[in-house]
Amino acid sequence: MRQAGFETETQDALRRIKRLTPRLVACLELVDAHATSKEIAQQLGISPHTVDARMRRAITILGVRNRREAAILWRSALEQQRNRIERFKVSSAPRGSKIANFARYRFQPFRMRRTTGGKI
Repeated sequence: MRQAGFETETQDALRRIKRLTPRLVACLELVDAHATSKEIAQQLGISPHTVDARMRRAITILGVRNRREAAILWRSALEQQRNRIERFKVSSAPRGSKIANFARYRFQPFRMRRTTGGKI
């Protein structure tokens, strides 16, 4: 039963992370790298006040108390995404199987899918 509660918390966190804009994500990635507001502002070419405003917005969206908690939540979501992709890799599946074909189609860049017509 405890596992089910964990799953709903995880899904809720992922849902909140999907609401973040690319600019908020850029700030979160740099906070996760232990950058200060001034350093983030220099790297993104914006004001430190803008960085603080974006971080307040990200904290509100994620429902956490401070920027470190936001960065921790962000990092855990990235790790979950990597784990999900690793689990889905089908290196052991036979080359002609439906799951292998789906995975090879799903994880290739969109441009390649469009130019090849989805054929591998």
